[in-house]
Amino acid sequence: MARKRLATGRTRIATLAAVAAAVLVAIPQSSTAASSADPSGSGIPSIPGWHLKFADNFTGNTIDSASWGVYNKLHSRRGPKLASNVVVHNGMVTLKVAKRNGEWTGSGMCGARVTTGTYGRYLIRARYGHGLGVRATAMLWPVSGWPPEVDFMEYDARDASHSELMLTNHYNAGGQTNLMQHAFIHGNYTEWHTIGVEWTPSMLKYTLDGRTTATMTGHVPSRAMWVGIANSLGNGARPNASTPNPVNLDVDWFAYYKQS
Repeated sequence: MARKRLATGRTRIATLAAVAAAVLVAIPQSSTAASSADPSGSGIPSIPGWHLKFADNFTGNTIDSASWGVYNKLHSRRGPKLASNVVVHNGMVTLKVAKRNGEWTGSGMCGARVTTGTYGRYLIRARYGHGLGVRATAMLWPVSGWPPEVDFMEYDARDASHSELMLTNHYNAGGQTNLMQHAFIHGNYTEWHTIGVEWTPSMLKYTLDGRTTATMTGHVPSRAMWVGIANSLGNGARPNASTPNPVNLDVDWFAYYKQS
């Protein structure tokens, strides 16, 4: 199975032995019936001890521009990102990687207006299509400076089946930059899943369909961060003739909680 390999120069990769209490578990699929309000068959949950600070069910036919900034960049490290590749429809938002005028383009949206803060719980209900050379991410990104960065949903562009969820904590330590802690969760992510992270001063706890998949207690970020969601071109692989056009990341809903 493909892994993120960035061990060049000053970059290092932490092994799973450095990930405190990493618990990898098999997660059953949800069989709840879908509806027009919840196309994935599962709505935004109430969580004891947490209050819902922001949520979006992506109803209607346009993105809520008061909450989300949609990327529209012709030049970026992972190729062009077009606002037209973000489509609200049928109770969800779809972020596309699509070929436009012979060029592969991606998409993304920034929740800095409604998610900026320190600590919280973040959930995304999503499914992802197959396709070589494309990668979907949901991450916590710092207001200033980098790292920290917490990727609580990421798929390797070299894995055309997108069958492995990658969880990554980027950090600096001991004069070294962009060290990483990883966990990898195998599954069928073309099906709907609820993917999340709980960020407290003492740990990062990753969840999948309500169950803990990994816990990282070292190098927990303390800087204010915001949520970004993207579907973009890979850096280790690029789309080719086998890549479907488009490759869709469907998001039924997103929710952000603070501790009560």
